[in-house]
Amino acid sequence: MTVVGAVVADLVHLIAELVDNATTYSPPTAQVETYGNPTVEGVIVEVEDQGIGMSEAERAEANELLCNPTDFDVTTLTADPRLGMFVVWPRGTTFRCD
Repeated sequence: MTVVGAVVADLVHLIAELVDNATTYSPPTAQVETYGNPTVEGVIVEVEDQGIGMSEAERAEANELLCNPTDFDVTTLTADPRLGMFVVWPRGTTFRCD
């Protein structure tokens, strides 16, 4: 995998936010594991945790919000205190993250 120098800082911040979110919302004794797997178009980075999680409906709603971010800002998430998505979204869109 090759990373263009101009995106290194944002990419590191994106992964750090995902890992921070995973460790924050997981029980203190739980392991948080990260994986990186190359694909034809780049790499898949997975962060696996034991946190509070989301239902399928919540995940679909969050993905829709992230994929179509019209008027997306922190006030959009006032009903949900998990702000990791708000921090990750701008960086994720830079890298075509799903």
